[in-house]
Amino acid sequence: MVNRDAVDKIVPLHQSLTTGEAVSTSAKGGKILIADDDRIVRSVCARLLETEGWEVSEAQSGEEALAKLSVNYDVVLLDLYMPGLSGIETLPKIKAIAPYTQVVVASGTDHPRDGAAAIKSGAFDFISKPIQKTELLETTARARQATLALRPNVRQA
Repeated sequence: MVNRDAVDKIVPLHQSLTTGEAVSTSAKGGKILIADDDRIVRSVCARLLETEGWEVSEAQSGEEALAKLSVNYDVVLLDLYMPGLSGIETLPKIKAIAPYTQVVVASGTDHPRDGAAAIKSGAFDFISKPIQKTELLETTARARQATLALRPNVRQA
């Protein structure tokens, strides 16, 4: 169950949770799982996030992503459309296993209903492909900030 009081404390990107002052979007120690059936998308996103200090794991399917959730990830970057278990089917399963881990859903379609369905299913945010560097870094940083605010007994780094 998500702590609603903690959700209310989540503030916009670049603002500290406690002081409201500007903060860095650098992950520094954050753990992310990238679940996408496209090897190139996984690889490019992984390299970019690693250069920003993220510890990255990859999964090529929804099933593989679920199997890797024994690790306490801060963020999951989840492709919406994958063969087998789709992102929209995987998302509620991730939230059931790891309720404080924030999930950012990505899709190559620009259909507003895809983003709405992802958010309705529990996604932290939705980004369109091709994924832009700035959007990826900012969205994952905000998602990590939310995870740290929601997860019990975790101090923010």
